[in-house]
Amino acid sequence: WNDTPVCKEQGSLSYIEEQGELSSVSPEFLSAGILERIAYSPINTDISYSISKDAFLLSVKKGGIDPYVNFTVNGFAKPLRGEEYPYILIKLKEPIGYSSNIAIYSFDSSGFYSHTVPVAANQTYITVPMYMTGRWKGEITRIRLDLFETDMSLPADLTVKVDYLAFARDYDE
Repeated sequence: WNDTPVCKEQGSLSYIEEQGELSSVSPEFLSAGILERIAYSPINTDISYSISKDAFLLSVKKGGIDPYVNFTVNGFAKPLRGEEYPYILIKLKEPIGYSSNIAIYSFDSSGFYSHTVPVAANQTYITVPMYMTGRWKGEITRIRLDLFETDMSLPADLTVKVDYLAFARDYDE
């Protein structure tokens, strides 16, 4: 532990631990800090990481339609294999009073497939049974998280707080 802050918000051990190489991290549990490091190509979405909230924040850009963000999930200590982890667990907080559907798109060497789950207003934990796509197999290289599955323009003040993505072997894990 280093008592000399790098910035005024530094101070949690998890912040320092997550600065290592991703090749030493197992892909089963992706904390907010790791999500921020592997996120790319946000569409109609601003992304940021809040150290003080220990959360990955995704905010809809003004008038954004179909906001989403991609995560690279290869390059970890071991490959993420769909048949080994049939469930994705997400801890998040949607805007107060807002409910929607969240879509998870997965990519492997043969293409992509998706699964959509409804999210109630203020729901915190979501379990996505990816095995139900019938194609959740092999090495998963990318995950796309669609925040609000809609073709309508969304207000710019919608922000989703994501605490983590986890991959589980069974529903109870």
